[in-house]
Amino acid sequence: MQKTFNNFGLSKKLVLNLKEQDFIIPTEIQQSAIEPFLEGSDIIACAKTGSGKTAAYLIPIIEMLSKEEDSCALVVAPTRELAQQISQVFISLAKNFNIKPALLTGGKMMQAQLRRLKQNPRFISGTPGRINDHIARKTFPLEKIKYIVWDETDRMLELGFFEQIENILNKLPKEKQSFMLSATFNKRLINLASKYLIEPKIISISKGNEVPDLIKQETVDTSGSYKLVELEKILKDKKEKILVFCATHASTKEVCNYLRKKNMLVRFINGALKQKQRDKTIKDFKQGNFNILCATDLAARGLDIDDISLVVNYELPLHAQEYIHRIGRTGRFNKKGKAITLLAKADKPLWKEIKTYLNSNNSQEQKGIDLEEEFNQLRQTKIKPSLPIKKEIKKTEIKLPQKIEKKPTLPKEETKPIPLVQTDVWGFKKVYVGKVAKQEKQKKEIKKRKFINKKITKKFRRKR
Repeated sequence: MQKTFNNFGLSKKLVLNLKEQDFIIPTEIQQSAIEPFLEGSDIIACAKTGSGKTAAYLIPIIEMLSKEEDSCALVVAPTRELAQQISQVFISLAKNFNIKPALLTGGKMMQAQLRRLKQNPRFISGTPGRINDHIARKTFPLEKIKYIVWDETDRMLELGFFEQIENILNKLPKEKQSFMLSATFNKRLINLASKYLIEPKIISISKGNEVPDLIKQETVDTSGSYKLVELEKILKDKKEKILVFCATHASTKEVCNYLRKKNMLVRFINGALKQKQRDKTIKDFKQGNFNILCATDLAARGLDIDDISLVVNYELPLHAQEYIHRIGRTGRFNKKGKAITLLAKADKPLWKEIKTYLNSNNSQEQKGIDLEEEFNQLRQTKIKPSLPIKKEIKKTEIKLPQKIEKKPTLPKEETKPIPLVQTDVWGFKKVYVGKVAKQEKQKKEIKKRKFINKKITKKFRRKR
């Protein structure tokens, strides 16, 4: 018998809000994560994109915050777009609960965020950089945080947020409940979790590296100069929502301008745009004001739009993992989707790497990896520098010669006078040494005065 949200013992108000948002039957990740999180366990969850991960932690957080008036929750995300989306989903699910949210991301006014924090929000979502800014300013309510969620942890580690993550974790209270969530599962993530989480429950619905079965994949061989022409053929006369992925900011503009000339409704989004422009573009895309969006990997994660029917890889991503997240923007919530990849000769080596990466993950999936065993092994084996190496370094430091040769000092009488450089009236340089320099300088000044006087007398005579 299938579980419903009523089986978790949630409040009637929350169940009504879930029904309004078409949350009737919980997904696999929601069935596995909601109950243990409500019971107070730390969780590490791995599930593919579009599996309902956001609701898996938001539902129990709303339920617990409604019963505890003093506690707060923090959700950390790798990108501004994902943090903003989490905040929007929370607002819709926490309707009529009187739990104030706050969004802390870069690209937004600091003063507005400070005002929001003064209103004592109990649900905070944000990016690692801006959260650390508020911690440094001592405006962040660290002592009140009881629940913390790390969304897309693998992506945060890829983007180099490790130090910022550790800074937040070290400053948060020890008595807290953690939910570490990722689309892919790797050793770095397990190592971080083993350090900061207490006996976590490990949930792996499916490997994040697995491509959803409902997504049909195709490749189109072309040359670099004809890529835009081939893209035009694919997108011609299509009215459904389409996402075109490019590798750089410049290529998003180039593709967008080309398609506009062909009378297509298209816009672009990349990291170079201001936050307001990015927000407006995504909002208009969701509302259907245009149907084609050219984007960098910024949109590969956290862009939760249900009705994207086609994803086109105009240029391949640099990392194989990002390919999975790109095509994961379609085929969400058990809907069919399609992904087309344009391949030129230069793309073949990178495409080969992506294929081998996908095949290796499929073979590992068939073998069956016990993530709990892997987690326990990593927790036991921590990397520590050995003592003999330190001793050897100390010995080498002692063996180094410390004798310093002293430069012979001349007696005071034999000290060389400091050279003095002077320039004459005509711009020639002369070097004078010692006491002679003063005498020569005086003579030079007298000669200069005489010369000027002669000039003046000559001019005066001519006038007369």
